[in-house]
Amino acid sequence: VGAVDALMLTDAPLLHPPGTLAAAALRNGFRARGFKTTQLLARLVGRVVAEGTQQGEAALVQQKVAELTVALDALDKLGWEGSQKVDQQEVAEIDRKIKLWRAQGAGQDQAAAAEEARVKE
Repeated sequence: VGAVDALMLTDAPLLHPPGTLAAAALRNGFRARGFKTTQLLARLVGRVVAEGTQQGEAALVQQKVAELTVALDALDKLGWEGSQKVDQQEVAEIDRKIKLWRAQGAGQDQAAAAEEARVKE
């Protein structure tokens, strides 16, 4: 399972905004190819802070880089945990339950919905 896919199997999309998820995916991709991301993060955050303030204060940039790094590290941990938990049989069971739930919502009786979910596997 890829790092981004594993991340999407966790609570990360509920806990972090999409931009932070995208930044975590980029950082992970850069790291996988051997690029250092510390300076890149500092430059990106510096540009954003400079747009929001008159002078782009160095202390504020450092604070925001530190906050972003903490968030990205938390996402890395969630992604790692998500990749450790993926079990094909478990995913198939969840998929079967979702199909059953959808069929029940569409008005099918439970026995017919269960049979249809089993056949589609």
